[in-house]
Formats: sequence, structure tokens, C-alpha cells
Amino acid sequence: MFEALALLSILVGLVLGATAWYWARYAQRLRWVHTQLQHIAPGQPLASQWTADLWHVLRAVGIQWLHWRGEWCGRPLEGTWGERPGAHERWRADIAAGVDVALTLHAGWRARGGEQDWLARAACELLQLHVQAAASADVARLDGALRQRSHHALQWMHDVRNLLQWLRWQCDDWSAQAADPGGCTRLCHDLADIAPMLRQRCERLMRAGDAQSHGPAPHPRAQTSADGTAALLDLAELVQRAARFHGVAVQVEGRVFSTQGAEVWLGILDELLHNTRRHTPTQTVRVRLEHNLGAATLTLELPLAAWGCDPTLLFVPFARGPDSAGWGLGLYLARRLARSHGGDLTAQDSPPALRLYLPGVSKNWTPDSESAAL
Repeated sequence: MFEALALLSILVGLVLGATAWYWARYAQRLRWVHTQLQHIAPGQPLASQWTADLWHVLRAVGIQWLHWRGEWCGRPLEGTWGERPGAHERWRADIAAGVDVALTLHAGWRARGGEQDWLARAACELLQLHVQAAASADVARLDGALRQRSHHALQWMHDVRNLLQWLRWQCDDWSAQAADPGGCTRLCHDLADIAPMLRQRCERLMRAGDAQSHGPAPHPRAQTSADGTAALLDLAELVQRAARFHGVAVQVEGRVFSTQGAEVWLGILDELLHNTRRHTPTQTVRVRLEHNLGAATLTLELPLAAWGCDPTLLFVPFARGPDSAGWGLGLYLARRLARSHGGDLTAQDSPPALRLYLPGVSKNWTPDSESAAL
């Protein structure tokens, strides 16, 4: 009796050991397939070299025929490896990622059941996961590029709209001055005063327009002087010039010299002053300039409640007041520009104001450097 139990135990142990060995070998072969798929050179799946390396792996596990057909990010794909005669279609998979990838894979082999069939099917499942991951990655990159291009196009359209509205305001002012005998002289002085700002804005729009066809332009760099050091930008003078350009009366307090590029400051000031002219055209705006911890802070005290938008929604894209004719993008784009250069644009309640800060303040400012900057 005991001898029979011992023999039975030995037989059970042998069966369990053989089963464990069998599945360990099967798992090892699957790991080999997975490793080989991971080592295939990156690139567009099912391209010529990619499929050549892939076919070497699939053939090693008994797959005799592979066919694919579909579209990959606008590129039609169709091809076959191996010979269909004698190889029955055992597996099919549909791969899709958004609207840009739609692909069907077919594979065939002779084995029906058993280890070879299981291994071939498992290898095809790994192939499906591998191709699906590549498709998702390519579509994600494409979506990111499209979102970036759409953002630049929308910002460009927004700036063009602001420029056209500014021209309409200027035409109204010029028409009113033309009736005055001395209005033509003042008009010439006004045009000469705002010409540099207008040219700078037009150049920015032209560069943004070029970015639509050649990709986004890099962030403008801070201007440098002849000796290679960062040039000083008189923010008080810049604010007054930008205010005259927009027809906004300002009272500037304080003086700060920044090493940040003038285009960055003007890009933000354009949005702030344009909204000020639109919502409160007759009010004098108090502007305070300060510097702290290597950053310049510009505070515009404004009656934000008169802008017709919930103060909590000032920086929400496309948020507009009931009577607003704008797009609801100006302050959002201004904050985005400030944050892309290490600063920020926020709103405060008491007193109601918009607060902008940007890094880059001259640490070696002296009266001599002030005269040099001017």
C-alpha cells in the first residue's frame, strides 16, 4: 500500500515537473518574442525595414503568412510576407487610433492546436500591442503638432482682429481732428509718435504669419548691447508709448529697467491696453512699476467689474461678458505669454487691478545707466 502511494507521488511529481518545465519553456519563448519586438528599430511600423526585422521574429515561432492593409497618418499601407498556400488564416486584428490610423492585420500558420498554435497566436497578440502602441504615439505627436499650429493660427487671427479694431478707432479720431484747422498738424505728430509701435506690431504679425507655414517661431530673446550684455529696457517709457499707441491715458509711478525682451512686454501690454480701451476708454489708468527678487512687477489699477466679465473668469479662454464683442482670448493669451517666460499675470480684488511680473531686472542700475538706456 505504501509502495503504491510512493509510486503515485513520484508520478505526480514527475507530471508537475514536466508541466512546469513545459510552461517555463513556453514563457521563455514568449519573452524572446517580446524582446525581439522591442529591439526592432523605431520608425513607422510596417515600413520595409521594420517588416523585414519583424518577419524574422514571426517566422521563428511558426507564422508563415502575414498581410496588412490600411492607412497610417495619411499614408496608405498594404503588403504581404510569406506565402498564403498551405497557411490558413488563424488570426486577424483591427488597429485604430483616432481618425488617422486604421489598419487590419492577418496572419496564418499550419499548426492547429498545441504549443505551436498557442505560441503563434500569442506572438500575434504581442505584435498587435506593439503596433497599437506605435499608432497611439504617432497620433499623439500629430495631435500635439496640430494643437500647437492651431494655437498659433488662433493667436495670429486674434492679433489681426485687434489691429483692425485699433485702425477703426484711429480712423474715428483722425476724422474728428480733420475738422479742426490745426488737427492735421497734430495728426502728423501722432502718426510719427506711434509709427515705431505700429511697425513693431506689424513685424510681429508678419513673423506669426510665417510661423503658420514654417512652424512656430522661437521665443524672442532679450536684446543685447554692443558688449554682449543684456540691454536695459525702460518700462516706464515703454508703458507710456504703448498707452499712446492705444489711446489710453496712464499715470505711471516708479521706474524699472528690465532685461527681458521688448517684444514680450509689448505682447502682454497690447492685450491689457486693448481691453482697457475697449471697456473703459475715458478712464486714466494708474500703473505702478516695482522690482523685487530679480523680477519686474507692473500693476494696472482698473475697474475690472466694468469689463462685463466675472473676475474669476478673466483668464478663462473664450469667456466673455454678455455685451462683449471680443473673442475672450486676450487675457488668456497674455497670461500664457507671461508664464512661457517665467512670469505670471494675475488679478487682485483690493484695489481691483491686474498684476504682471516678469523675471529679468537690471541689478546694476545707476543714474548713468538710466541715461545710457534712454
